[in-house]
Amino acid sequence: MKRYIFRTILLIFSFIIIACAKPKPQLINGMDYEKIIIGKWKAVSVGNILKQYNIELPSSLEFLKRNKFKYSFSKFGIQNNKEGRYSLNLSMRPVEIDFKQYKPKKAKLEGIIRFKDVDTMEIIFYYKSVMRRVYKFVEGDYQIYKRIKNS
Repeated sequence: MKRYIFRTILLIFSFIIIACAKPKPQLINGMDYEKIIIGKWKAVSVGNILKQYNIELPSSLEFLKRNKFKYSFSKFGIQNNKEGRYSLNLSMRPVEIDFKQYKPKKAKLEGIIRFKDVDTMEIIFYYKSVMRRVYKFVEGDYQIYKRIKNS
């Protein structure tokens, strides 16, 4: 009887440990995209395509916990601010990123993203209604962001 109780307790304890364990992050080139994306990023280049739509520096992206984002850019010298939610598709190469913008108006954006290192992000995204998702990083077309260090 004692043996049965001990085995039952051991089985329950093992189940609790397994159920509470966090899934192992999916690493891409040794980086956990879901973790390193979080933070504030400042654009050093908006790329040639966005320049054609009169988007220019300064531009910044902030990725928050719970998959929220804030996007700020200059168009015709006027600062624009957007907010919403984002998702990463880590099973695709290059990694897909989707934005669901809620403020100031609803919109969907699609793109691709990669990290050169934990402080350098390269990304290309467009409004879904304007242009389809691209699957290739063409030199000069993508945006380059550098992480803003916490002070």
